Amino acid sequence: MGTILTGSGATLLELANQIGPDGNLIAIAEVLNKNNPMLQEFPWVQANDTFSNKGLKRLSLPQATWRRLNQGVGKGNTLTLPFTDVIGMLAIYSQADAVLVDAAPNPELFRFNRAKAFIEGMSQQLASGFFYSNAAVDTEMFTGLAPRLDAIKEDHVISAGGTGSDLTSIYIACAGEDKVHFIYPKGHPQAGIRHVPKGIVTVQDDDGKEFEAYKDYFEAMIGLVVEDDRYIKRVCNIETSGTSNTFDEDLLIQATEAIPEDGLSSAVIMCNRKIRTQARIRLKDKANVHWTVEQGLSGVRFMAFDGIPVVKCDGILNTETQVS
Repeated sequence: MGTILTGSGATLLELANQIGPDGNLIAIAEVLNKNNPMLQEFPWVQANDTFSNKGLKRLSLPQATWRRLNQGVGKGNTLTLPFTDVIGMLAIYSQADAVLVDAAPNPELFRFNRAKAFIEGMSQQLASGFFYSNAAVDTEMFTGLAPRLDAIKEDHVISAGGTGSDLTSIYIACAGEDKVHFIYPKGHPQAGIRHVPKGIVTVQDDDGKEFEAYKDYFEAMIGLVVEDDRYIKRVCNIETSGTSNTFDEDLLIQATEAIPEDGLSSAVIMCNRKIRTQARIRLKDKANVHWTVEQGLSGVRFMAFDGIPVVKCDGILNTETQVS
């Protein structure tokens, strides 16, 4: 699927294309994008520090005074809160017996096709991390959306009223370097995504005996930045079974209405297969007025809710903890 949104900043694949075909980097970026649609919906920005990004969130605006002639006015002030978003490092090695690789008709293709399984594993972990990882609990990770939206709050985190162990959420975020974006380490030559072909090296089997193998190293160094909390929303406690407290468009309308006007053009609605299936069923209803099929800049058609793209993200669970 091609990039739908018009938010500023380069996507992962665009950055890989700029870097060039170093160690199948472009192909790896394509594989990651294929399984993580959110990776191509939000810009990738170089962090302003080596392994983190520091910023300021504005808490209040200065208030002016209606002035009378011959009377002065007071001084204004604005409050800001410093914040830091960290970068997590996800890495894995792939190795295959050199005799097996060399026997293949195309050894390089054999190695990459085998490596796809490792990239797929990383892809699923990144998808889960985008929503659920929490640097405050697991310091080696970055912080995803759910920990930032972990309490009911009017027009920010909206509850469908569900309880139990069959809960899911719909997440909404607005792409942009001043809204929601990914970060990669300052000065990283490959935008946080690295593949190091080690060639033939001596490795050990489970019994400590040695043999020759082709080895590859894959690494993703990534963080998530929310510059302004007004540009992320969550409809939570949606029950995925039964007939009560299930998916309700009214709650989605409430959430999207709370997005600032300048964020609507870059907003994306993210849900899992269960919720998106229900949305598609409603799309075919002749009386439907909210769900449509649109065409993106790249010519790819996509489903939208009131013009906002709806992206299926398998990383969103059907077993979320109830938000209160």
